[in-house]
Amino acid sequence: ELRGGCNGAYIRLRWFKEFKCYKIYRWYNVHNHDMIPESLRHYVRSSRRMAPVYKMLAEVNDAAGIGVTSSYNAISRAGGGRKFVGFTKNDLKNHLRTVRTSSMEYGDATALLEYFRRQAQLDPGFFHEVEVDVEENIASIFWADGKMRMDYHYFGDSISFDTTYRTNKEYRPLALFVGFNNHHQLTVFAAALLYDETTATFEWLFDQFLKCMGGVRPLSMFTDQAAAIAAGIRSVFPDCFHGLCTWHIAQNAVVNLGSLCDSDFLRELSYLMYNADDEDDFEYNWKKMIEKCFPGKGPLGHSWLQGIYKVRTKWSSAWVNCHFGAGMKSTQLSECCNSNIRHYLQSEFSVSRFFVHFERMLDNKRDAEEQEEYYALSRLADSRFSTSPIVKQVANVYTPKIFKFFLDQYKESLAYNIFSNTEIEPEGHVGLFDVFILEDDLTRLDSRVLKVDFENGEIKCSCRKWESSGMICKHQIKGYDMLWSTTCNLKFQHIPSSLILKRWTRAAKTGGNFSFEVPSTDSPSKYRSRLFNLSAVSASMISRVALDDDLYKSAMAFMTDLIKKCEALSITEPAGTSTSSNGDICFCYLGIDDVPVQKVKGFKPKKDSFKPSKRPIPAAEAARAVSKKKRKTSRLEEENLKAVEESLRLKL
Repeated sequence: ELRGGCNGAYIRLRWFKEFKCYKIYRWYNVHNHDMIPESLRHYVRSSRRMAPVYKMLAEVNDAAGIGVTSSYNAISRAGGGRKFVGFTKNDLKNHLRTVRTSSMEYGDATALLEYFRRQAQLDPGFFHEVEVDVEENIASIFWADGKMRMDYHYFGDSISFDTTYRTNKEYRPLALFVGFNNHHQLTVFAAALLYDETTATFEWLFDQFLKCMGGVRPLSMFTDQAAAIAAGIRSVFPDCFHGLCTWHIAQNAVVNLGSLCDSDFLRELSYLMYNADDEDDFEYNWKKMIEKCFPGKGPLGHSWLQGIYKVRTKWSSAWVNCHFGAGMKSTQLSECCNSNIRHYLQSEFSVSRFFVHFERMLDNKRDAEEQEEYYALSRLADSRFSTSPIVKQVANVYTPKIFKFFLDQYKESLAYNIFSNTEIEPEGHVGLFDVFILEDDLTRLDSRVLKVDFENGEIKCSCRKWESSGMICKHQIKGYDMLWSTTCNLKFQHIPSSLILKRWTRAAKTGGNFSFEVPSTDSPSKYRSRLFNLSAVSASMISRVALDDDLYKSAMAFMTDLIKKCEALSITEPAGTSTSSNGDICFCYLGIDDVPVQKVKGFKPKKDSFKPSKRPIPAAEAARAVSKKKRKTSRLEEENLKAVEESLRLKL
């Protein structure tokens, strides 16, 4: 035992009624052990106490993904050392466990609904829907905050949709709707935790997404090659162009064709994905690819080739470039987001804890967006090529990232030649021009056709980069430079506004009907805000007072007097906080108030759900691993056979 059998150190009091007070009638201070020195006093249980400000810092650190040890070390250093903070690392660990337990007092599902209710109070634009089965179990969850919905209003013309696993303890796929903002950064439009990946589930999800976004449908949506997703899109977004991820198609080719999928095939397939100009060009190069890579067999012997040919309008540039996609050709945007999420989320997280760390991911991405906004306001545009009128025009129109893309296209345009393949007709008519790179042997590379509207000053290119991404290509830039320098036609001195897409400009977020009014801050948030403000002010004061002895003594006397006044006022706890056993106030994440919420039994259980402990391995990577293993096994067998033959030869 800690006391080591010591029965000493006790004091006994007796109440005297006539004097109305206690009097000591026995005091025994004999111990069978040495007294604990003052330097170790902070380990004594009765002396340990965790101040509210340290509890708040610990909870904030925990929400930010900082471990208990690192959090305790940071608090100790800020407090002047472990002996001065008044508690141990185990006390900190127990406090965080208490906070998490109290947030789950009424169950994970109920806490989730309460979390949504609180978010709706803080953010008037917050939207959520929960799908409940007949047994009142939560099947799927959809949500989007006000920032997500506003971003969709400005940049939701093209979206990437994908699902990823192993992000929560319930083993539900996390579905994300993402896209590009005006800085060409990833932005999240909405998210969902799904029960499964069936057509019915995706139809429910897309219905909720459409409801959340006020019925505004995207122009295009890129997904992987999943039949359930395709059926859901056809049902809910019939007019939306559905593009297939080119990266997934290449990966599926490696899996389904095996050794037949060599570098020649992938090179030919890449041309069909990204460089096919029209249907005739596709058909010609498809036949060329089949004859070259599958001589004498054709696609009839491979069901995967037949299937991918049937959906060619969803992945080949011959058709995809006819639809606006903000430059997207695959779900790599979603894959990138999923990769980032894995740095914040763990599969053992409960659903409620999942939301805390999902918000961390969103906060970091939005902080990166704010930095780009700051750079756009504080930095001057690149002054290179400033003699070009169109470069001067777009320098302060496009965002810095998009302007950099424009400059790259401008530099590449300098290598091109341009000739008219028709007579330049009078103003008000259309002319055709050939743009190409001319090699030393007079071979034309990357030959394109420009269609020039002399009346409106518009130039369209056969590569259809502007139609698919909203940014003019190097061929168009060459056309404007040439026509301005040779004809001095003022209509070609600048790019017409019809070819400058607002979503890529600095003014992309102007306009709109969003007017979310943030309500007054609730009590828990006020309490937290006050703690932060007091901590900041006191830290500034302490750093100055500690330098002078007289100021230090005055400050200590003032703080002691202030503590006594606070105790005399008997300030009540704020709503949404809890009181520990020693009377300290601690804020509880996702705490449950007395306000009733929608009753649910829990989360719909998943049958035979396999929970891998490692990261999901792409199919192509798995196929390569199997092939490598087979080669290694074959090599070992050959070596063993040679060893046996050598031993037999020596014996003979």
